[in-house]
Amino acid sequence: MSTTTVEKSAAPTTPPTKKYVWREGARFGAQDPQIVGQTLAVIEMNNRGCKDLDQKIVDAARLPSSPIHSYFDWSDSVAAKKWRQEQAALLRRSIKVVITQAGAPSKMIQLPIFTSETKFGSREKGSFFPTDDGMKTPSLRQHILQRALDEARAFMNKYQTLSGVQPIIKSIQSVLAKHAAKAKKKSTKKPKARKQVKKKRPKKKKP
Repeated sequence: MSTTTVEKSAAPTTPPTKKYVWREGARFGAQDPQIVGQTLAVIEMNNRGCKDLDQKIVDAARLPSSPIHSYFDWSDSVAAKKWRQEQAALLRRSIKVVITQAGAPSKMIQLPIFTSETKFGSREKGSFFPTDDGMKTPSLRQHILQRALDEARAFMNKYQTLSGVQPIIKSIQSVLAKHAAKAKKKSTKKPKARKQVKKKRPKKKKP
């Protein structure tokens, strides 16, 4: 099974207040990422569990009043329809949500706005869930971690012969080795034997 079960909930009409930014290198730099992020969050929440989120984004953007209407080409043809889905996917991948981690000092990290429930590399369509919400749920957090490790492994396999990225490759190898050792230790760990409690036999009553 290549998907992770995502619990469905009532779809709210407005997203919680979060800070959104463009991914480094995104071509939409001149636009406001906060408006785009909030709009995408509303679309995802109103279509939670949908396995064609990119088409839902296109449908919502079709209205001229939509804040993301101008991000799409609206000439009508079969090719244009597929291209708009590609544009939706690109827009979705270009937005990140900013999370503030508690601590001294506090730390801000950036995560993809959504994470697919499918395994990395799978061609199967799956629904998405907000990455920051998934980080609060153990099963979804593990799914996000596994996707991150798989993406890192794919990067390593693709660029391991390039001398300019060897420090990155070595870091990835170190992280993968640690997680592999941790997983092996967990799988070979014997469960603690339960102590058998002897049941006391009831004393026979003297006649």
